[in-house]
Amino acid sequence: MSPTAEWAAIGLSTHAMRDGDSRVVVPLDVTWSEVIDLRNGADCRAAGVSPKDADAPWRDRGLEGEKPKPWTLADRVRFIGCDGLIDPSKLKKGAWHLVLFEWNQPNRPEVRPAGVAVPLSAE
Repeated sequence: MSPTAEWAAIGLSTHAMRDGDSRVVVPLDVTWSEVIDLRNGADCRAAGVSPKDADAPWRDRGLEGEKPKPWTLADRVRFIGCDGLIDPSKLKKGAWHLVLFEWNQPNRPEVRPAGVAVPLSAE
């Protein structure tokens, strides 16, 4: 999830937007959630995670049977009781994306549509 349509397009551009399928952006309301902000070095150190692990390649490693560093980071974040993380964009300085592991389940954040879907441009 991204706070702007532009940032959503950036987040999808590396993988999903290359398949030629059309996408839409849907404004969402997210209720409470406990997340770790990977932009905050002190919080990452306290949680025992390294933001650099989120940047490590994962697609090829997963296919090769290795456990990619981003997956290990996510496991640690889950283990300490967080619902997800804020992941800084690798492509645009200052941009970020909210990653929730589960939602709309008991004792998890709620995510609800908060507006009308609009087409997402691949540019």
